[in-house]
Amino acid sequence: MENTSAVVLDYDFSNTEGAIWVGIVADKDLEIQESAGPIRFRMKAAEPFQLKFALRDSIGLAHEVYIDYSDLGQWMEVEIPFVWEAFGLHCGGNDPELAQQAMQSKQFTFPFVKIAVYVNKTDSTAPKGTVTFADLPKK
Repeated sequence: MENTSAVVLDYDFSNTEGAIWVGIVADKDLEIQESAGPIRFRMKAAEPFQLKFALRDSIGLAHEVYIDYSDLGQWMEVEIPFVWEAFGLHCGGNDPELAQQAMQSKQFTFPFVKIAVYVNKTDSTAPKGTVTFADLPKK
């Protein structure tokens, strides 16, 4: 499941006191089944940054992973398997009971219906920058 077009995210934390991330939401109408995994894409930037990558499943649970980028100006290949432990944070959900069941069983509720990518503001993040993504999943 690849999209060969690039997505460019310009970020500017220089006038955003208190902001901790900036980002974009990719295609809201995704339908990524378990059989499509893992997620693979590429990213590059001129400055180091931390990427927050999130998938939202069919019951509204968000599953987030953080990836540090330091390959200045070079494409970095990213692969995120559909394994519960690959994601550092699981939160939200449209139905608290279903969300609790998923959290206890450590199971995704396919399909994934949304992806989002964010640049996190960290001590090593430049105040301004551009990140280019290629091959992000699409419908």
